[in-house]
Amino acid sequence: MIQISRTGIRNLASNDTIYARGLQYYKDNRIINATYSNANKQYRLVVKGNYNYSVTIDEQEDGSFDYSCNCPSRLKDQGACKHVVAALLFVLKYQERTLLTESKNPEERKVMTLLDYFIAQEDAHLVGETFQLEVIISIPTILKGENGRAMVALRGGSSRKYKIQTIKKFLSDIYHKESFAIGKEFKYVGGESTFDTTSLKLLDYLLGIYEIQEVIDSTHFSKV
Repeated sequence: MIQISRTGIRNLASNDTIYARGLQYYKDNRIINATYSNANKQYRLVVKGNYNYSVTIDEQEDGSFDYSCNCPSRLKDQGACKHVVAALLFVLKYQERTLLTESKNPEERKVMTLLDYFIAQEDAHLVGETFQLEVIISIPTILKGENGRAMVALRGGSSRKYKIQTIKKFLSDIYHKESFAIGKEFKYVGGESTFDTTSLKLLDYLLGIYEIQEVIDSTHFSKV
């Protein structure tokens, strides 16, 4: 059995933002397949993102483990990506439930159930203001030639929405857990503020493009 803990998983993550996104992936049940090979001492999990990514976790004799993922961010980031974080949290929960099932001591079961409850409460705790994003798509009447393009703009905030002038910088700040302010009411605090469920789905898609862009150094975002 691999030696793993929530603190250990958090420390393995590339940064706190990656850990938070991996935790959200786990809570959203994005592990769509998981197998364990007793002969190879290996977990294989499929995590659903913009694509389905394969995560492998190889168990060592001393309880340590190695991991890998085939997502683009592995080429750039040092540390575990969000898919590995989600996979490790899944394995951790599996181990905890296995121990709970195998325990014959009623008092032990009570203690583990209580610990599971408080850990779940900690994982679910959200601090800070919740914002929303709006997408505005402009399509010219006639797209001329191969260079024609539709324009996408974002507005964000709570009661009042502000235009996001540079989408790439906006995504970079969120990705790197940086705080920023747009207007008087849209003040995002890295690690505390969050977005509503619909906006998080949009952000997940855009941040996936941002990750790929950082790896291949292409230009998908421009000032709008």
